[in-house]
Amino acid sequence: MRMIAAFPAAGCGFGAFNAVYPAFSAPRVRLHYTHAHDDLLQLGAEGGVLALVLLAVVLVALARAAARCLRDTTDPVATGAAFGISALLLHGLVDFNFHIPANAALAAVLSGILFGATWNDPS
Repeated sequence: MRMIAAFPAAGCGFGAFNAVYPAFSAPRVRLHYTHAHDDLLQLGAEGGVLALVLLAVVLVALARAAARCLRDTTDPVATGAAFGISALLLHGLVDFNFHIPANAALAAVLSGILFGATWNDPS
């Protein structure tokens, strides 16, 4: 949180967490962390408030698509995609889930399924 406060607008730069973290770690911490182990905090630290706002825009659109799919229970694939992306997002709150390429790719596929399912929605 102190790193986000120090670089609020654009963050410290993507990929720079590893180099910038030692300036913000407590003196009693003797380990060197390369990731924040929380995707949301790391995005805020590296990309600043601008990156968090862009993420919020995407998440709002994704939540609207998921809600639309869950209201219409006739498509089990879209329903599964909504629950799958929800599980990935919850896991991302306590771990660096989206730094694992397979998880990021799965999130992209599930998001595509959700957006595609609502694209041709007659309502």
